[in-house]
Amino acid sequence: MSSSSIYITRTIPESGVALLTGAGFAVRMNPLARTPRRDELLDEVGDHDAIICQLPDPIDRAVFEAAAPRCKAIATCAVGYDNIDVAACDERGIAVRSAAGANATTVAEYVIGALLVLVRGVFGSTDRVLAGEWPRTELIGRELAGKRLGLLGF
Repeated sequence: MSSSSIYITRTIPESGVALLTGAGFAVRMNPLARTPRRDELLDEVGDHDAIICQLPDPIDRAVFEAAAPRCKAIATCAVGYDNIDVAACDERGIAVRSAAGANATTVAEYVIGALLVLVRGVFGSTDRVLAGEWPRTELIGRELAGKRLGLLGF
C-alpha cells in the first residue's frame, strides 16, 4: 500500500475518493465546489505528492514552487490540460495526466441530442410555450430519415 498523499482542488464524487483511498492514498479534498483562492491553493499543495485539479484551476509555476519537492504528479478531471503549465512540469519531472476519453460517450450523446433538437426546431421554443403559445408547425421541424449527415470537427 502506498503512503502517498493527494490533494484534490475541489469536490469530486465520493466514488472517486473511494477509489483513491482504497488504493492506499491519503486524500485531502477541498470541500468547496469552486476554484480555490490562490492563497488556499498555494498553502495546501506543499503537503501532498500529487494534485488532482479541475480545468478552471490555474496550476502554474507558483503552484509547483509551493509544492516542491514533494509533488510528483498532476492529474486533471478534464480531458484537456490548458490550465496546467506543462513546460514547468517537465522541468521538474512532474507527470501530467488528463481524463482523456472519459467523457467520450457523454459528448457523443450530447451531439446526437443537440442535432435532434436543432433539426426538429425545438430550440428556442420553450419561452413561447411558457408564454402560452403553441407554435405547433414550428415544433414539427424536419425529419432526419433519408437525409445525409456529415459531421465536421475533431
